[in-house]
Amino acid sequence: MTYLDTVQISEYKGDLSGTYINASKPVAVISGHTCVFMRNNYCGRLMEMIIAIKDFSKRFIIPKLERSEGVKLRAYSYVKTTMLCSYLNKSNISVALYSTDYSELGHENLTTVRATGNIHIQLYRRLFGGSSMTTVPGINQYLSYYMFFVPYGYQKNYLSIIIRSDGKKGIRINKTEIETLQNKTFDLIGTLYTTYVYRISSDSHTAEQIFKTFHLGCLFSHKILKRGDVMT
Repeated sequence: MTYLDTVQISEYKGDLSGTYINASKPVAVISGHTCVFMRNNYCGRLMEMIIAIKDFSKRFIIPKLERSEGVKLRAYSYVKTTMLCSYLNKSNISVALYSTDYSELGHENLTTVRATGNIHIQLYRRLFGGSSMTTVPGINQYLSYYMFFVPYGYQKNYLSIIIRSDGKKGIRINKTEIETLQNKTFDLIGTLYTTYVYRISSDSHTAEQIFKTFHLGCLFSHKILKRGDVMT
């Protein structure tokens, strides 16, 4: 490959999940599907930037999204790993992952994930109004400040925020203290975290923790039509 070259690797009938890509220089990798279910027999693309292996994480918090029925959690591992998923109802699931392996579980409520090795997690959903995929940030990938744009065309937009509980007083959306639809507080290996769901408009926004020593994670979901949500 030369400067700004693009190479597409496709599998017509199979699944490229678990594919390992190695490069002598930094490259960007985008995963997706060329044709996903949409209304009226239309066809749309799913695309999501893939995180490099060096940025994989061992700890994740996946909040309950608005109308999150039918969402699948898919975890990928580069090395042999044991993954423990703890659900809000106190049930636990332990999964063994091998090199370049992946495992898929249901996700309908707040979930914490711990792994003995670094892994990558994505959420998938197929529904009447369209399909979706989104990368879940690990705790080590949280930031104290975000700038983002919520596109027009959806009925409702939601921002899910995850933060250490002792940092929740400093959260601001567009420089204003937030009023949330719901929140949950829970323990992750001796540290309390709180998740919030915030109704947000279609426009450009900022999200921040004004005390920069605290970092927050963000996930977005959009409601379309009357039959479901999509995530970004």
